[in-house]
Amino acid sequence: MKNIFCLAFILFGFLAGAQGQINQKDAQGRNHGLWKKNHPNGKLRYIGNFDHGKEVGTFRFYFDDGSVRAINKFRGKTGVCFSTQYGGDSIVAARGKYINSKRDSIWTFYDIDGYVVSREAFKNDVKNGLSETYYPSGKVAETFTYKEGKKTGEWKMFYETGRPKAKGNYLNDALQGEVIYYTSEGKISAKGSYIKGLMHGNWYFFDDYMKVKKKQVWKYGTMLSQEPPEVKEEDAVGIEPIGEGNKKWPE
Repeated sequence: MKNIFCLAFILFGFLAGAQGQINQKDAQGRNHGLWKKNHPNGKLRYIGNFDHGKEVGTFRFYFDDGSVRAINKFRGKTGVCFSTQYGGDSIVAARGKYINSKRDSIWTFYDIDGYVVSREAFKNDVKNGLSETYYPSGKVAETFTYKEGKKTGEWKMFYETGRPKAKGNYLNDALQGEVIYYTSEGKISAKGSYIKGLMHGNWYFFDDYMKVKKKQVWKYGTMLSQEPPEVKEEDAVGIEPIGEGNKKWPE
């Protein structure tokens, strides 16, 4: 009986010691071994292992309701990890790579039904390179090019058929220069220019026969004139609409 008591005491001490190894630091003050942190409501926030300050293995993150928020799988002690992120209810929201806790390379984003919404290129946690958005069918809807977090370069929009919808260029996150819009049949519907994201200069709008049906003159986002002039409602129907402005019903 005495031997059984001693064995139980030793086993209890071993388990208590093992539990005491959670959230430890090495001699240099770096996280080491198994780490856990909780939300203010007591629910687990994350769990994972460190090797002298470097995340290793698999880290799991949770929302405060207990549902999984992200699963990060590390490649040895390189600081590189492949992350799957969730939007609640275990629905995948994004997948991509981190290097030293910063987003890198191509990230893929999903909608609630699991369709790919967009793919974006990152470098040092900043958008850099080609960015594409998609229709649920998987066809490309829009393409941008980012440079250090700002839209710069060619911009294109497409109909789901693959035909062009619009094209132009961005400079420092704003449309710059000529932009052309197309009908679903591939004909030009409008074209004009932007300066720092503002319509500027002559804008032309075309009918189905590619004849100019309307011309507008813009100056830094303000329309100065239009040919032919916009038709007012009262001119179109031949009577003045009732109840506008401060006018009252006849007594």
